[in-house]
Amino acid sequence: MAANSYNRKTARQAVAALFEAALVGTGKPCEAFYRYRVGDFSGKSPVGVLMSAGSKRPKISVGVSALREITLYFDLYVFVAYADQSTGWTDENSEDKLDDIEKLIADVVADNERNSTNWESLTMGDRSETAEFVSVVGGMSYRREVFPLEMRLILR
Repeated sequence: MAANSYNRKTARQAVAALFEAALVGTGKPCEAFYRYRVGDFSGKSPVGVLMSAGSKRPKISVGVSALREITLYFDLYVFVAYADQSTGWTDENSEDKLDDIEKLIADVVADNERNSTNWESLTMGDRSETAEFVSVVGGMSYRREVFPLEMRLILR
C-alpha cells in the first residue's frame, strides 16, 4: 500500500487564511500577509509571514490501524516599521503596533483552537520572541516578533 501522508502545506495555508483575514484589510493593522518567507516587503508595514517550522510524525507499524497523532509547527512573524523621523513614526508607535497585533493573534488562536475540518487543536507554542536588534528586510528597518504555533491532527 502506498503511503499518503498529510501535507503540511494544506495546514499552513488554512492557518494563514485565518490570520490574513484577521490582520489585513480596511481597519485592520497589517498591509500584507504572506504564507511563505519573503525577502522584500516593498516598504509595507506591518507585515505578517507564516512559515513551516517542523513536524513530529509517529512511527507507523505494519498492520496497525490505530489513530495517529501528528504535530505540525509554524512560526508566525510580524514585522513593524521601526522609527522613522521623516514620517513622524516613533519607537513607541512601533511598540504599540506590535502589542495591538499580538492581541489579534491571540484572539485568532483562541477562536480557532478546535477546527474539526482541519485540525484537532491549534495553540500558541512557547512564548513569543522579539528580536533584540532591528531586522532589515529589503533595505527597511523593522521590529520583529515571532509567535510559535502548534497544530495537532488526529489521522484515522
